[in-house]
Amino acid sequence: GYCVCPATVPGAVEGRMKIEKLEPAKHKQGRWLVWLEDASIVRVGEGDVVSLGLYAGKELTDAEGEALAAAGERSRLMERAVGLLSQRPMSRKELLDKLCAPPRQKKEKYPYDKLDDAPDLDALQARKEAVLEQAEAVADRLTGLGLLNDGEYAKTVVRHYAAKGYGPRKIRDELY
Repeated sequence: GYCVCPATVPGAVEGRMKIEKLEPAKHKQGRWLVWLEDASIVRVGEGDVVSLGLYAGKELTDAEGEALAAAGERSRLMERAVGLLSQRPMSRKELLDKLCAPPRQKKEKYPYDKLDDAPDLDALQARKEAVLEQAEAVADRLTGLGLLNDGEYAKTVVRHYAAKGYGPRKIRDELY
């Protein structure tokens, strides 16, 4: 499967992990697939391959494994953020909330038949905190590129609701 959490590059904590294969993605220009010896895959950007000095056969130290996992998470968050912003404009806070939200689970008919199946709220909060720092970095990058701009977003909201005939109170509520 795909590795999406910095702390979960298999083998990155226990010991050395070897890169089995490194290849460019077929469907996304600028993306590389790093195949690890335990058959997991980490998707990273071209710049990460260069900056981390990745190559097939390289044995990753713990620090390199964590850096690779962090690069994979950053890449995933950037792709998700750009996808969200391409659907509609949003504020920085809204983008960060969406990037840090826990993954959606498939709905089952009786989701919590057993007490053990209930979601672990502490684990969800820990995940959100771990992702928040990288999500902030992604938002900073998008702001630098001009793709995320709270001032322009506020102007868009004001124009939208004013055109619909809403007054200052409604617009203020929407901006809040």
